Amino acid sequence: MLDSIKSTGANTVVTFGTRLRPASLTGGRPAVDGFAECQADGTGCVAAVARGKQVRSVFTYTEGGTWHANQLQCGDRQVTHGGKTYTVLLVPASGSGSACGASQVDVVVSLDAASASSSKTAHLLSGAFDRGMRVFVGMPAPIARTSGHTWLPDTSYLGTLGVFTARWMENLKQYDGFESVVGVYHHTEMPLSASSSWDPVLDVYRTQARAAAVHLPGRAGLVSPYIDARRSSASATKLEQVPDAVRRIADAAGGMHVIVAPQDGQGTGKVGAYSPDMAGQTVDAPSAAVAGAGSYAQRYYGSTGDYMRQVVAGAAGRAEVWVNIELMTATTSGAPVCDGASNGRGKADLDRVRRQVGVASVPGVSSTIGFMWTPYVTCGPNPLLDGLRTFPSPTHVAAGGGGGGERRSSTPRTRAVSSPVVAEIQQGLATVGYPEVGAADGFAGPRTKQAVSMFQTDAGHPVTGAADEVTLEQVRTALTTGWTRPTQPPAPGQDPAPTQEAPADPAVTPWPSPSQWAGSTRPPAQTPSRAPVERPAATELADPTVSGPALSRPVGVTLGLLAAGAGLVLWSRRRPRE
Repeated sequence: MLDSIKSTGANTVVTFGTRLRPASLTGGRPAVDGFAECQADGTGCVAAVARGKQVRSVFTYTEGGTWHANQLQCGDRQVTHGGKTYTVLLVPASGSGSACGASQVDVVVSLDAASASSSKTAHLLSGAFDRGMRVFVGMPAPIARTSGHTWLPDTSYLGTLGVFTARWMENLKQYDGFESVVGVYHHTEMPLSASSSWDPVLDVYRTQARAAAVHLPGRAGLVSPYIDARRSSASATKLEQVPDAVRRIADAAGGMHVIVAPQDGQGTGKVGAYSPDMAGQTVDAPSAAVAGAGSYAQRYYGSTGDYMRQVVAGAAGRAEVWVNIELMTATTSGAPVCDGASNGRGKADLDRVRRQVGVASVPGVSSTIGFMWTPYVTCGPNPLLDGLRTFPSPTHVAAGGGGGGERRSSTPRTRAVSSPVVAEIQQGLATVGYPEVGAADGFAGPRTKQAVSMFQTDAGHPVTGAADEVTLEQVRTALTTGWTRPTQPPAPGQDPAPTQEAPADPAVTPWPSPSQWAGSTRPPAQTPSRAPVERPAATELADPTVSGPALSRPVGVTLGLLAAGAGLVLWSRRRPRE
């Protein structure tokens, strides 16, 4: 799957997580399909492992990975029975601390991969590392409430979820290829809403962000709320409400670097991807079945571009902004169906996807992610994947954001190729005092361009920002003469000196540099070390068959695909700096 994703030029994978589910007991083991074989010492595995302790609640978890032996503690135990492997974990009922001295515990029974060789998580992380790809891993999530407001998460066991998430993160760090993990994905969903009625979702975000701050410092958190812009919907979010909604989501992350990637809504009919000159046109047939018949202006409070401009405004100084492009249609009316596996959705065509990206790519949106890889990108005939491989790069996006004046190049983008010239420039710039350049990965992204421009300014060279042969000679000269940067960059958290040129994008929490990353555990000497991949000005794509991947190629915009189990696509495009 990773090779298929990378064939599009993508470099990032985002996976869905799975749910931590409450369960009842029968015979000392969870009364849930798949867990009946969990036995030890002639009795149910929960009864055997928690012997001598009071069990308050029992939970099941199924991810397709494995729990590493060095992560077992205080009575935890791995059980193999009936051809299945389980890890039984004891969690303090208090919701904090260790179960070692606790008399009352919650018990989590995890159904693991049969062996390390069959672990999907192990294959994903190791494969991504070996291919130079990045991964956002989906975190555990609570189930939805079973009564009352059933669209909200069940937060009755939030303390247990927090402790389990912390242990899950520590276990994640034990995988070969963990260095490929650049962040985690919150897949507990909520609308882009400022209403306090959605606070339970934010409580989940806060709980897991606190765990990440301790156990995955330096990694980012990705959140993808949905937008409802339908005038006919009582729960719609109006444009003026968006900035507050974004601020509430971003602030729930505490000090974690947060990426807010709203779903563009075109694939569900809740928002229209229309440019200003299309406002009077009739809503497309699949969306009209959801939003109602009429013109786009009559059925929606605004377009995807209108909403994304408000998202950028709300995120300023708080979060990075991506957009999640929905690669399906709201209904099958007038749209092809993917082999009967579409859940009532149709398949989008490449022209519509081009329009979605153009409309959503407003200034301040750094990447585009998309839903979903399987089946909407891969199903045939004429799979969308073929078109994405030659997706044209926009030469300009109007400041208004994807208006009718947008012009696109018809020249297909080439694959991202790591350049030894660029890599030597990056390494040299880091040596003479420009850590802003990031990893020496050979890709000339926006950070590289910025560092080159700063170096050329300080060294008295003509400022081009280009990572080319001329710049390489300039850097080599600096190295051989012992030249170093005259003014060091400000310490983390300080404002840059007034003489520095401000970036074009709104301020966001700085993306962690390689030196800030903690928890790297890949020791094999035979494996070449690789610093975390710089966020390139490229195209990212992801695959859903592994719990959620994305891709990327350096061409001024980033294409990415998000994948998860059944197929979430993260199709991400990065805007070049203006």
